[in-house]
Amino acid sequence: MAAICENCGAPDSGVDVICKFCRNPIDKRLLESAIQCPNCRTPNRAERTQCSACNCGLMQMCIFCNHASAVNARECQRCGEAFAGAKERKDQKAADELLGGITNFVGNIAGALTGQGQSHHRHDHDDRDRDRDRGPRRGGGDDGAPPMES
Repeated sequence: MAAICENCGAPDSGVDVICKFCRNPIDKRLLESAIQCPNCRTPNRAERTQCSACNCGLMQMCIFCNHASAVNARECQRCGEAFAGAKERKDQKAADELLGGITNFVGNIAGALTGQGQSHHRHDHDDRDRDRDRGPRRGGGDDGAPPMES
């Protein structure tokens, strides 16, 4: 048995929420779950992705998870992010990640430079320790060459 308008008994087209004959809701449950077109304000069945009157899109994409939700949804049906202020929150999150990456990069470079300086410092001490262990030099040459005999 085909669905009919609760008010006038006209057959339900399966597309509209408002009866074309009596201009009343075909079914109160359809009207409660309807998505109002943001362009022409026509109520549309919840499963529609385009308005039955003007073909305007009835879906909005979540910029966090790329899931489509109805234009009347307050938050993404997949990830729960609110649509209001979503662009600002995403931009802030990207800026925070970029700043964190830059901070890590600068920290790594500073650590490498500091570590390099310490490496040279340790190396200088090793040279002095080695020289001390060898004892006094023979001859008096500063260049490390053996003394010349006369």
